[in-house]
Amino acid sequence: MRVFFMAACEGAISGVGPGLVRRALAAYNESLSARASCMKFKMLLWYMARRMELLSRTHPEFIAKLHGRDFVIQVATDEGAHRFFRIQHNRVTSRNTLHNKPDVHLQFASDDIAFRLLTTANATHFMEAMQKQEVSVTGDLALLMWFMSIGKYLRPGRRRAHPPSDSGSAPTSL
Repeated sequence: MRVFFMAACEGAISGVGPGLVRRALAAYNESLSARASCMKFKMLLWYMARRMELLSRTHPEFIAKLHGRDFVIQVATDEGAHRFFRIQHNRVTSRNTLHNKPDVHLQFASDDIAFRLLTTANATHFMEAMQKQEVSVTGDLALLMWFMSIGKYLRPGRRRAHPPSDSGSAPTSL
């Protein structure tokens, strides 16, 4: 594609007018934008998986939320991005594939909508998107509510600064 644009801009290809080049360039930029939004959403799903796996081993409140749970939740878009999260034995595992029988399946109309709804932890926006049919949910809605309730744990935490200790000071000469 890039060679075509360079050649067209230099006038090497006869019969290609500037209008055609502009339309082709706009379509190319649009496809780049679509790929970028897909990548953002896939990175968000990957981050959620890694964060949940870490919290299931280290965070007492999150571990308490997992206690006694055994289900699979799947998140997918019409544009092809997907991931499932398995909660089992107080642990979270995740794979970048479709599950055969998820207990809850979230299907979003686009990657942009999915990214926007999963990053804003607002149940009202989620319900409005369901009414507009931008999101479809199949399966147990109680598990969906549980999944939405863990959103506060998924935000990156700040590292606490440790107070300086005297043992770490520079060595004194004798």
